[in-house]
Amino acid sequence: MIRVDDAAGDRRWPKWSEAATQLGVRSALSAPLLAGGEKIGAIKLYALQAGRFDEHAEQVMVLFARQAAILLTTTRDLANARALSRRLTDALADRDVVSQAAGVLLGRGAPDREVAFAELVAAAERSGRSVREVAVELLATVTADDADSSPV
Repeated sequence: MIRVDDAAGDRRWPKWSEAATQLGVRSALSAPLLAGGEKIGAIKLYALQAGRFDEHAEQVMVLFARQAAILLTTTRDLANARALSRRLTDALADRDVVSQAAGVLLGRGAPDREVAFAELVAAAERSGRSVREVAVELLATVTADDADSSPV
């Protein structure tokens, strides 16, 4: 917790004090936002009057900062979880597309899944595209006749 009672007379941060005073700020209160020992930011209050903040204001600020840190951390964690879920869903979809394309190559004569996958990887490297993109393109070439001749 940092409290500045009068920016005009505070010498801890001379450049800040000068700039704050020029803006009319005379007192300030700053509380760290801590979550699990990690500093995630700070919350600050400024006043135009000197001596505006006291020990009671500090106590209230600490309580508010604790709750704000919990809210911010929870929001960040939720956003991270949603992003991970999207990435996992995309990865599963990519895996399915690649697996289907490998199946097409097996149907066209590849001796096993490893060889079929290696063919997809080689085609991706030659074309400078991803394996998924090559697999999607291959699946787009599968005609209705190919699907009808499938044993499945």
